[in-house]
Amino acid sequence: MGKYDVNLIDKMKADVEIPKVVDAKLEEAYGRICLGEVEMKDGVLPDETWILRKGIRQGKPRRYMKYAASAAVLLLVLMAGSVILYANPALAKDIPVLGDVFGNLRKIRDESPYPEKDKTAYEQIAEHAKPAEIKANEESMTNAAEDSGISLAVSDVYCDGLELYFTLSARVEDEEMKKADFLCLMSYGDGDDIPFMGGNISVEGTKVHSDVLALNKAEEGEYVGLIRATSVEGAFKEEIVVNVAAGGISAHRAHAKEGEELGYKTVNGEWKLRFSAKSDASDNRIAKPGAEQNGMIVKEVIQTPSNMRIKCYAPSKWAGKALVFVVKDGDGNRVDVESSGATERTEDGGEIYDISLVHSQADEFTLQVYDKNEKPDESGYPPVIAEIPFRM
Repeated sequence: MGKYDVNLIDKMKADVEIPKVVDAKLEEAYGRICLGEVEMKDGVLPDETWILRKGIRQGKPRRYMKYAASAAVLLLVLMAGSVILYANPALAKDIPVLGDVFGNLRKIRDESPYPEKDKTAYEQIAEHAKPAEIKANEESMTNAAEDSGISLAVSDVYCDGLELYFTLSARVEDEEMKKADFLCLMSYGDGDDIPFMGGNISVEGTKVHSDVLALNKAEEGEYVGLIRATSVEGAFKEEIVVNVAAGGISAHRAHAKEGEELGYKTVNGEWKLRFSAKSDASDNRIAKPGAEQNGMIVKEVIQTPSNMRIKCYAPSKWAGKALVFVVKDGDGNRVDVESSGATERTEDGGEIYDISLVHSQADEFTLQVYDKNEKPDESGYPPVIAEIPFRM
């Protein structure tokens, strides 16, 4: 290898310092792109020139390019109105695997016969989401990771203080895995020889619960998902750091053909993402109605851009009876309950129930409480313990 080639490679590996004024434009353009406010012009950013930042191993940052232009420093230019977006290997961590993740999520949702959430949730989350923050002075921070021919990237984050959402996208190179309808992140437990479904999400300083980390097919070899983590004990801090880890990724089909399996392949590897975000409760609506009937009290209601939470007190006579809750808005429309359960025992022997519902911005509601332990009435339903109207 000649001296010129060595110098060229060294220049391509080197980080490039971006002036503050350009960096500010980068952030503005990046945010607009992720929210679908602008689109790339045909031919400006070909798929062959896709770049991502590889996960840090053994403390040495390494970057991978699927295709490298024949220049000392790869410089891509994206026209976003009057904003010019520059990207090179040093900025690869800022480029999501899929540019408009929310656009793909909406497309998948609209084409599904059974949408996961009501029709406004994605739009509300997309409106309030911000780009995942990567602190330049912390090498452990990265919103992209690659292993075993599969790359993962987090592009947008939203946290309302109670719920954390982030977009996770994947690109696979394996031709067999490209046949999957959806992918699932996997994790290893202590002493386990094989991974189990779920992946792992942790928020530093806050205990969280999360669902299975599944990504639906958006395009050939590209998968997207909106991942949710719920604060279990109290609200999120204003500044949060999120860790996502997977020890395997499994491929699944929604409907298997004859001779095929629904879950047909798992690729082992190591994918670790770590990014920061801000918790913002400024768009939440909070009410403390204190409405009561038959000892049941609606103590607090929180409406967020994505969800709704109700805290309801149940007296001791119904403690441990696993009550059932139904919520209807002022027009009689049922607001679907995602989960409910007693989270706190009071001094008088009663219980505080935490009820999580899908998004609703209505002002008037009625909470119906059923005791499923009793025999059904003449209508065939368990008896109603309380029917409590309340306003925000």
